[in-house]
Amino acid sequence: MPRHHLLDRQLKKLGLDGTMSPPNPEQWRLFLERVAGSYAQADEDRFLLERSLTSSSREMKELYESLRVSSESRLKAERDRYRSLVEASPEVIFSLAVKDGSFTSLNPAFQRLTGWPSESWIGKPFISLSHPDDVARAIANVHQATLGEPTSPFELRILTRSGEDRDTEFVMTPHREGDRVVMILGIGRDITDRKRAEMNLRAAKEAAEETSEAKSQFLANMSHEIRTPLNGLIGMTGLLLETPLDPQQNDYAEMLRASGENLLALINDILDFSKIESGRLELENEPFDLRRCVNETVDLMSAEAAEKDLLLECTISSSCPDVVVGDVTRLRQVLVNLLSNSLKFTARGEVAVNVDAEEEVAEVVELGFSVRDTGIGIPADRISHVFESFSQADASTTRRYGGTGLGLTISKHLTEMMGGKIWVESEVGEGSTFYFTVQVRRAEPGDPATSTTAEPGRERQGDDEAEPPRRSLDRNLARQLPLRILVADDNVINQRVACLLLQNLGYRADTAANGLEVLEALERQDYDVILMDVQMPELDGLETTRRIRAERPDGAKPRIIALTAGAMPGDREACLRAGMDDYIAKPVKGWEVQESLKRLGLEVESAAEAPARDGGDGVLIDEPGIDLEVIANIYRMRPAMVEELVDNFLTTASHRVAAVRKAIERADDQALRKAAHSLKGSSGTLGAVAMSDFCTELETRGRLKTLAKAIAASGIEVEAVRLEEELERVRRVFHRQLAAWSNENEETDDGSPDGG
Repeated sequence: MPRHHLLDRQLKKLGLDGTMSPPNPEQWRLFLERVAGSYAQADEDRFLLERSLTSSSREMKELYESLRVSSESRLKAERDRYRSLVEASPEVIFSLAVKDGSFTSLNPAFQRLTGWPSESWIGKPFISLSHPDDVARAIANVHQATLGEPTSPFELRILTRSGEDRDTEFVMTPHREGDRVVMILGIGRDITDRKRAEMNLRAAKEAAEETSEAKSQFLANMSHEIRTPLNGLIGMTGLLLETPLDPQQNDYAEMLRASGENLLALINDILDFSKIESGRLELENEPFDLRRCVNETVDLMSAEAAEKDLLLECTISSSCPDVVVGDVTRLRQVLVNLLSNSLKFTARGEVAVNVDAEEEVAEVVELGFSVRDTGIGIPADRISHVFESFSQADASTTRRYGGTGLGLTISKHLTEMMGGKIWVESEVGEGSTFYFTVQVRRAEPGDPATSTTAEPGRERQGDDEAEPPRRSLDRNLARQLPLRILVADDNVINQRVACLLLQNLGYRADTAANGLEVLEALERQDYDVILMDVQMPELDGLETTRRIRAERPDGAKPRIIALTAGAMPGDREACLRAGMDDYIAKPVKGWEVQESLKRLGLEVESAAEAPARDGGDGVLIDEPGIDLEVIANIYRMRPAMVEELVDNFLTTASHRVAAVRKAIERADDQALRKAAHSLKGSSGTLGAVAMSDFCTELETRGRLKTLAKAIAASGIEVEAVRLEEELERVRRVFHRQLAAWSNENEETDDGSPDGG
């Protein structure tokens, strides 16, 4: 029989092969002892192993029991948690039997929804809960879940215990054991309030749309009513300017026409916007000369470009057809909007227009336009907003440059109506390029090209309103109530109108263009009254008033009268809350200013108690063509301001003379007319009569568009030299007269009893 492996191991240690007897008794004894030790060790190992196995078995039983108890506890906790969630759920949670679609379980939310106890509906069919008109939908969805397909959310009107129908949204899903559907699980959500809210929202939306439609209609009607008399006003003013007028009358008429044209442009924008909003803007489709349309539009803006010393260029690709069919007025309107925008935001450099044409498809030509400038640019985060209604790059843009923000919105809608699109690429500080496309049709041979004329005027509807009764002005008010007055308005024409109204009352006022200039003026001298425009760039009238009230000492706080175009409820209160003393809505009337000054004059003491300052006008220098009595009148009332007034005039006149020279060199009739007109008004105002008359001649040349012909015939550029020499003469005379008054005052001060 085979030997035990332990015996073989011991034999090997003794050097025996296991077949021979040991060489001596001692070796045999040792051999037997080792064998006995090995068996003893084996018995001990077996005992330890059996004890370890017994212990492990006991521990396994204890662990198993612990796991069993823990698992049952967790399962019970999960069941309790699930039951709590189901019972606390605001939604109805239920189960249905597969065989008949009856309820097998319902949570308490069912009673809160229907008013019936949940247990009272166990065993009743789900479909019996539905409104009779919705039973078919209920049957279809229960059947779908029975077949093993989950339902999409579906709505049912369910009957409640009170008899009220509740709109409820249900979802059902089959529960399986193996391949067999054993139960249908479902959730129901009360959506009655949501449905009512949606219904109310729809009603509110419809009402808002009706209101918007009514608003657009009202706005269109009002714009129409305002626009019609404006057309007559501007037309008659143009005729008046063609008649012989003295310089002052001509200046008044020009201001009237400029104001009318600005208002007409604004009304046109509002009218167009209201039409676009209401969907009533229609396009014309008539043949027109494309090149003439673009060139005339660019020419229209050339005077503004020349005034800012900007280069205005236009390039029309040879690929563009000569005559196309489309809406010439609306195309021109988009170009004018973009050019005006570029010129407004560009201080130096150039504005360039480029036009090209894409390949013709089925007689339709897509024209591509770009208007590039070197202006301030648009921040990247504002580019997406520039085409929104009443929007500009940011609020400071509106304050600094003005504008309603409608021009680009209208341009966007017009380009889209003409089958195109509009977009802009820009970099802050580098400029912007506006691109737009329109689709036109190539004109058939023989189609006449229409001229690029403006939209015709409309007939006025309704009777004329009676003019309010005129109130007489007290032309001696300044003597009775001497006041130092500052007019603050960013619009030069508004400044002039206010100053002229005050002049009719006997006052001569200083002017400021924004709130910062108002604060600077108050640092130079005190004023009794400020006529303050509310909306001004840099710092508006409300904030300026707050600063004056907070920073000026009590004895040096002027009375402030708000002059504002805002006449809506709350505007007056906003002005008074800011610290203004009175409020006059534009358009301002002379008698309103008079009454306001009288009201405030009762509390103004500084000017009334101050001694009259004669100042003496000395002997006026006799110089042909210069009426120094004009500035002498100002000197008698305000000696301190004459030098500043003369310096401002001479600085501005230098720029205007340079603009005249540039216009003559370029043979630019429009630029000549505009520059000469501006210089004519300011020089006439300060008594430079000869210069004003000469500018009238130059303005007439520009209006008649005879500049190029005159240059070719007689070298009219000498006229620029003549104007420059006249300006230098006026400068010398004014400075000599100022020096004479200064010397006279010094002599008077030295020789007077109080002098030195």
